[in-house]
Amino acid sequence: MIKMIASDLDGTLLLNSRTISERSRMVLTRAAASGIEVVVASGRVLTSLPESVFRIPGVRYAITSNGAAIYRIPSDADASCDADTSSGADASSGGSSEPARILPGSHSDICENFYTNPHSDFQRILARNPQNYSDSFRRRLFSSKRIFHHPLSEKAVLDLLELTAAYPSERFPLSYEAFINGVAYACTAYVNEPGHFGASSAYVSYVRTTRVMKDDIRGFIYQHRKELDGLDLVVGDHALCSQLRSKISSTLPNVYTTSSVSNRVENSSPEAGKGAALRFLSSQLKIRKEDIVAFGDADNDIDLLTSAGTGIAMENGTERCRRAADYVAGRYDSDAVAEVLHSHFAI
Repeated sequence: MIKMIASDLDGTLLLNSRTISERSRMVLTRAAASGIEVVVASGRVLTSLPESVFRIPGVRYAITSNGAAIYRIPSDADASCDADTSSGADASSGGSSEPARILPGSHSDICENFYTNPHSDFQRILARNPQNYSDSFRRRLFSSKRIFHHPLSEKAVLDLLELTAAYPSERFPLSYEAFINGVAYACTAYVNEPGHFGASSAYVSYVRTTRVMKDDIRGFIYQHRKELDGLDLVVGDHALCSQLRSKISSTLPNVYTTSSVSNRVENSSPEAGKGAALRFLSSQLKIRKEDIVAFGDADNDIDLLTSAGTGIAMENGTERCRRAADYVAGRYDSDAVAEVLHSHFAI
């Protein structure tokens, strides 16, 4: 009996960077209404999650930053009325009536005093993109609680900076994205011209509306080297991207390296990963592995699929992801998640 559905977003559940189909919405609404936990499992940070998924009543957990952090996102009714982007409300003050057990060394607050400044990056990201966030969704994100957290170690960040120093961006199509407290930071050059670094045209708007720009991204990363949930390399050359991923995997044991798309090398703590986050969450909710079905399409979904009782890859998924799955469904743009849930699990 299914008690949890965990789904990746891009290339799996979403039709594009922001929307899901009406059929997917209806099937997942039925699932949540029947008591099944519907969980988002994404490489995205908190402030780049699409509102469309969280319009489904009952979706309350989000695995973010490739499993570096899990957030409990309250319903509209439970979100703090004071949590708006002009008030500087603390995200840890909102809404859960169900206490969450925090891992040793983790904390439920986003960051001490992070929201005391009304012009904080979290607030500005939410406020500057009304097309991405309604007022009610902003309140929900602002009231969310982080219940699991495994940031990169300072040494891992310094090791990554040292390894990539030989590839300056003025000579190589290599840039960085740094994830801190639910916000994505990126090099100004990448945000202005994502295509130069390999981003598909479909995601140009997504990049430009969800990133905080930094001219000196390496300096910013160094300054915040103790705070990063993840550090991604965005590479506009496939050979270089493959070379960097292989080099990091073979030389930096203090880094978990994966990819969601071909132009990214995504780095986080070895204690992170979507699978680790799923195992933590299912343990807290007392849901057995065999009662979980998970969907994904990329290498960063492999441990998610293998941590579920049934792991399902998309037809458009990477070869490694398809091989790791129990079986392969249709394409993301053919309502594959909804079709599987309806035809195989009678939802």
